[in-house]
Amino acid sequence: MKYVKAYHSWDLVKIAVLFGAYFITARIGLSLDAVSGFATLVWAPTGIALAAFLVLGYRFWLGIALAAFLVNLVTGAPLFVALGIATGNTLEALLGAYLLKRFVGFHNSLERINDVLGLVVFAAIISTMVSATIGVSSLLLGDVVSPSSYFQTWIAWWMGDMLGALVVAPFLLIWSRRPRAPQPGQFTEALILTGLLLGISSFVFRGFGWIGIASFPFTYVIFPVLILIALRFGQRGSVTATFVVVLIAIWGTIEGLGPFAGQRLSQSLLFLQSFMGITAATFMIMSAAISERKKSEARLQESEVRFRNMADTAPVIIWVAAADGTCVYLSKQWHTFTGQPEKLGLGLGWSNPIHPEHNKTSLKLFTDAHKKRIPFSIEYRLKRKDGQYRWVLHSGLPKLDTDGNFDGYIGTIIDIEDVLYSRKLEKRIVQLTQQRTELVALNKAKDEFIAIASHQLRTPATGVKQFVGMLLEGYSGKLTSKQRSLLERAYESNERQLQVVSDLLRIASVDADNVLLKREPVDLLSLTQDILRETAPTLAMRQQEVTFMHDKGSFIASLDKDKVRMVLENIIDNASKYTFPGKKIEVKLTKRKNNYALSVMDEGVGIAKKDLNKLFKKFSRVDNPLSITGGGTGLGLYWTKKVVDLHGGSITVTSKLEQGSTFTINFPNTRHSSNQSLKGFTYTRLQQKPPS
Repeated sequence: MKYVKAYHSWDLVKIAVLFGAYFITARIGLSLDAVSGFATLVWAPTGIALAAFLVLGYRFWLGIALAAFLVNLVTGAPLFVALGIATGNTLEALLGAYLLKRFVGFHNSLERINDVLGLVVFAAIISTMVSATIGVSSLLLGDVVSPSSYFQTWIAWWMGDMLGALVVAPFLLIWSRRPRAPQPGQFTEALILTGLLLGISSFVFRGFGWIGIASFPFTYVIFPVLILIALRFGQRGSVTATFVVVLIAIWGTIEGLGPFAGQRLSQSLLFLQSFMGITAATFMIMSAAISERKKSEARLQESEVRFRNMADTAPVIIWVAAADGTCVYLSKQWHTFTGQPEKLGLGLGWSNPIHPEHNKTSLKLFTDAHKKRIPFSIEYRLKRKDGQYRWVLHSGLPKLDTDGNFDGYIGTIIDIEDVLYSRKLEKRIVQLTQQRTELVALNKAKDEFIAIASHQLRTPATGVKQFVGMLLEGYSGKLTSKQRSLLERAYESNERQLQVVSDLLRIASVDADNVLLKREPVDLLSLTQDILRETAPTLAMRQQEVTFMHDKGSFIASLDKDKVRMVLENIIDNASKYTFPGKKIEVKLTKRKNNYALSVMDEGVGIAKKDLNKLFKKFSRVDNPLSITGGGTGLGLYWTKKVVDLHGGSITVTSKLEQGSTFTINFPNTRHSSNQSLKGFTYTRLQQKPPS
């Protein structure tokens, strides 16, 4: 009672329907000349029970057991015999369903060969033996059958149950699943094949008495139609067609028609069921094989489409060659790269865009690898669609079929032109790095040499300066005018030598990072004015007018006063040296947001655009009309920039040839003036006429 309560109302409806279907088909089967009254050769209930457990589950066993018990009880079996038969019938279906699920992983679609073989072996052969054995043994124990008729009864019982498992169960399982939507034209084709099947089945198993033919003995005539239905409509069509043929065959045999009709109905049905059981199993296996093949072809096609999509979107060329070595596939990248259509590249057409120098060699390497069935890699130049030849890497791996046999090659073609260029570039970088290391070492040695040499030169030059100075001051007596002139020239030459030595020492100190800034608050305005006053005689001698403009307020910055003085003197002196007499020089000191800017503008010879990048290089001089007379070592601006950089400042230059140049030095404003925001300029004009 507790099991009945566990069922829902809808479950009870299903049990009732299952009970009714089993009971009705069982009554029909038992009415067809059953052997010993209970072993019928037409037993659809086996298929109904098996399909019910596979589709609905084991919990609906109650409907099967009750129907089997009552139908046998009504037929005349004693109570305990009916109970034993019902037990065997129920266990038969339960065992068949369990074995199929446990050992086959059964699919109700029957589209796998394993499903069909499992149905034949576990359900149709093994599990039906349980029902036949328990049922006939129950009849024997109840004195319904004699021991002499036991085997005959068992065979009839087993054959009837087997046909139910092979014909009825597949039909119910197939149609328990929703059919796919028919394709265009399939409905018409199904009607034609159905008509053909009905006509041929009727002709074979019923004959046409009205034309004088009672039977048609050639049963195999139905096979072509069944094969065609299996090919066109798969397992669903094959199982349904077999079910229809069985119904027509049983109908004809019962009426004494067809090739299996005999004197006794049970014997006729035995022969018929043997034939139809083999036919049903054969065509189910064939349909399953067709379904598996179609699925394999679909998977293969899907795999090929997926492969083509991946290959066509890959950044490299992908190719496939057959077992004979001819190319059978080229990805879209081939056409994108070479401009050659895929069809022209198939076979051996892929070798046409290869550079003539590499064509024969590449083909030979490919042919040799193909003969040995080994992987290969070839580098050659391939013609791009723009006509340029680029280096590519052509690689291939042997491709094997499912049996492990050589089936061609699959490989890639990769543009390695940029890679090769990168390798060359890396190699060149290594060489340049080594050269740079050597040059740095040489430059360091040179700087050390210059520093040592400069020190050695400075000592005697200083002595010469002292002794010549003493002669000029009359320590050795009065000099003649000619002697004085010669000594003055010697003194000036020695001064220039000392200046060069000083420049070399300063440069050596800067390059060796030995410059120490002695920062202190410096008033750039006062410093600039002092320098302009000191250089005023020289500028007046050169007949040059200097104008100095500056913002209002103070210009205090943290600087090394001595070094900044030399920087400003160098810039102003350069402006003067490379400006013709009678021209103007303008010096401007302005305040900006974070720095002070000192600009020196001249109306001199100017600097060509191509020479601007030379200005701040060591030992670099720009040729111009005044460069010979102006002299210089080419070290002043180099040293100037180094000092400005050490202060965290910058120096820039703008120039136009024959119009003049503007040098601007920016020093960080580390101390803001209270009146920094004042506008306007203060003008100071420094002019001095040359002495007469």
